[in-house]
Parts: sequence; structure tokens; C-alpha cells
Amino acid sequence: MKYLIFILSLMLLASPIYGCDDIGEPSAVAVINELEISHREYESRVKQLSTLFEELGGRVTEEVEEDIRRHALDDLIGEFLLYDAARKESIELSQSEVEKAFDNFAAQFEDEEQLRTHLRNLRMSEDDMKNQITRQMKVEEFLDNYMTEKLVERDVQFTEQEIKHLHQMYSQQLADFPTLEEVEPQLRVEALHMTYIEILNDLIDQLESEGSVKIMIDIDTD
Repeated sequence: MKYLIFILSLMLLASPIYGCDDIGEPSAVAVINELEISHREYESRVKQLSTLFEELGGRVTEEVEEDIRRHALDDLIGEFLLYDAARKESIELSQSEVEKAFDNFAAQFEDEEQLRTHLRNLRMSEDDMKNQITRQMKVEEFLDNYMTEKLVERDVQFTEQEIKHLHQMYSQQLADFPTLEEVEPQLRVEALHMTYIEILNDLIDQLESEGSVKIMIDIDTD
């Protein structure tokens, strides 16, 4: 299964909350190895993705919400697999690092009231966000190390023919796409990004096959 991984720096990981979230709601929507994805954080992720979709100009219809719910669960499963791998690498963070990252997040809001309103809309507390940031930072450090090793191992380089092929693909899709000479540096960055995503998806598939993923709610994630 390929997981839709939203840019991790934007889609922060939420901390697990054990036990029942609300009366009548399951205590967990999925269990990744020994880590639970709570119903509360699943709904929070749905809200985050819905908000992002609307900010990009979309309208959340009933059909779109169904897709968002599937993507939210896929997102969380992939992220928890990565976090569990990071835990096994014993990556540690200082409290000052976490506090600094939270301060940077909070700085985008005009005042504390606006920050609290934003967190309420996401169904999160300040502690939830700090836990989320902690997990995100650990995953980022893990991926930095893993990707550096894999890119060196693959000796990633792109031939002129491969870049020309990528330019041709975009030219067929987009009218008035710039010439190869104008966008070659950007195309090389894009090719590297595509390789990064390929390696990331392969890693998540490997972690899933070697671990345990139990989905506790009735939702189509194909």
C-alpha cells in the first residue's frame, strides 16, 4: 500500500491518546505495532486536511470528505510507522529544542487568543501540539539520516536524457511551459524530489510489511 504522505513539516504528527475519546467512540482507529492512533487525533487530522484543502481553494463536499478521511488515516499510519522506526533509533530531543520549535509555530499568530482559537479548531491543546512537534522533529531527524544514506548508496544522478524526458512530460501537460534551458535547474530539483518520494514510499512499505498495522474502524483505505 502506498501512503499519501503530506509534507511532514506542514502535517505534524499527533501524540497518541489512550482510552476512549468520546462516549460511543472507539478508543483507537488503528494500532501501529504498539502505538495507538486515537479517534481524537484522527478527527484532528481530518480537520487539518479539510482546512488545508479549503485554503487551497477547494470545497469540502461529502465525496471530498470521504477522500480526506481515507487520506487522513493513510497519513497517520505512514507517520506512525516512521515514528516507531525513529524511536528504535533512540533519537532524543531536549526540552529547549521542543519549546523553541513551539515558539516558532506560535509566532505565526497575532496573539495567544488567536493561537488558542486555532488549536481549538484543530481539537488540540497546547500540550498536544508540543507532543506533535516532538514526534515530527524525531521523524525529520530519522529521515534526514536515512535519506542521506540511501541517496549516497544509490549515487543519484540524472542524465540529460532523463531531464529532457521530464521537461517533455511537463510540456505536454502545461501550455506555454518554459524551455529546457530556462527550467533545467528546477527540473533537476524536481527529479531529486521524485526520487526522495520513491525512497520514502519504499521505506513505509517495508516498515508495514515488517510490522503490524491493525485498522479498527470501517473505512476503505485502498
